[in-house]
Amino acid sequence: YGGGAYEKEKIELLGRRRIYTDVSEITSDNVISVLQEAIGIHEMNRGEIAYLLNYEKGLQPLKREKKIRPDIDINVCDNIANQVVEFKLGYHWGNPKSFVQRGDRDLSSGNPDEDDDAITLLNQMNEDEHAFAKDQELARYIEICGIGFQMVDIKRDYEEGGSVFDLNTLNPMYTFIVYRNDIRETPMMSVTYRQLKNGDRYFTCITKDRRFEIKNIFEKVNDNGERKSTWGSSQRNDEKNPLGEVPVVEYVRSYDRMGVFERQIPDMDALNIEVSDFANCVAQNTQEIWWMNDADFPTD
Repeated sequence: YGGGAYEKEKIELLGRRRIYTDVSEITSDNVISVLQEAIGIHEMNRGEIAYLLNYEKGLQPLKREKKIRPDIDINVCDNIANQVVEFKLGYHWGNPKSFVQRGDRDLSSGNPDEDDDAITLLNQMNEDEHAFAKDQELARYIEICGIGFQMVDIKRDYEEGGSVFDLNTLNPMYTFIVYRNDIRETPMMSVTYRQLKNGDRYFTCITKDRRFEIKNIFEKVNDNGERKSTWGSSQRNDEKNPLGEVPVVEYVRSYDRMGVFERQIPDMDALNIEVSDFANCVAQNTQEIWWMNDADFPTD
């Protein structure tokens, strides 16, 4: 998930930052400037997300240097983080999501029979989109990283009798939402992007009104020091958004936007050191007793 992202000394884990903008409306005239400002905050979140994902997978380097008998240096990873995440996925996210109607009346005073039919149809469409599997993927991101994203879009390849929408879980390393800096914190724009091996980035930015397809938002510097603009856009740039809403939803695990094991990382690091040192102690004592390593016989 990115080189060096697991080096905890370089980052402070205090929850993922929320991204705001001061503009009242995002248009084709200011979308680049808003995106340039937001991507810097996202990159800080991205490094922390990469570290947490790697940590849960077991990439937990010991925070100490073994100075005595450095030839015996057993590194043990007692991966408590993975155990906590797996428990949460089974206990809180183990059952498929199903929509129900709490009562026979709502604010619109609609027909309850028609509402029941609509909810049943929505559940069937979710099953057609394999929503349970995608929710499990979303849950893993939420529990580990503190945030997760899902996108609902109009289905382009519609088949009769199937779902009319696409449901996709997005990687939080390549997705974020820009909120308006006011009391309502209204979602202004969702951003998801992909990065090629040559470094080019392709951004898909969607507001409630428009859809922007943008390539590279920063200039590149050549070997001779010249600055070259690599900005571009696709044919779908500045299209109308037929949904009339930002199609990406951001889910947060807690208000501080922290992962489930994030606060206990120092404790887990200390446990890894303790178990590793115990294993080193056993290995050293075994060599001393049975192989007479580091032991001298008395001489006359």
